[in-house]
Amino acid sequence: MANQPTTNSVWRDPMESGIPQFDEQRRDLAGVIERHDIDPAAPIMEDNFRGRFSVQQVVMAEFFNREESLMLQLGFPARFQQRMIGDHNKILDYFIEVYPDSMDKKRRTAEEVYLNIREAVEAHMLAHGQELRRYIEGSA
Repeated sequence: MANQPTTNSVWRDPMESGIPQFDEQRRDLAGVIERHDIDPAAPIMEDNFRGRFSVQQVVMAEFFNREESLMLQLGFPARFQQRMIGDHNKILDYFIEVYPDSMDKKRRTAEEVYLNIREAVEAHMLAHGQELRRYIEGSA
């Protein structure tokens, strides 16, 4: 049901980085994804889906900008920051690729688009949570 948390939580303990600022933001993002407010049965070209999809894209871009700023403030190595930014851009590029007004003419359902985004964000938070934790443990 739209606007209700899913029973399958996005956030999992292995996503913990050990950096409170990162983990708080990532939990917030997981909550946004869980309460996605996108009706899976909605046609992808429907205005209601398009509006909510745009909001999700903006939320994701803002989250990534905050995460990138935090990495810079905390002095993470440039190669690590570049890799993280590259991963952020891949996720944001998917939004552009599947946006209903794009030239992409593949027939996708709202549910398929949502699940692809959810999987990409989960994989990102899991991989980088572990990487952030290893970096912190190695610099301690």
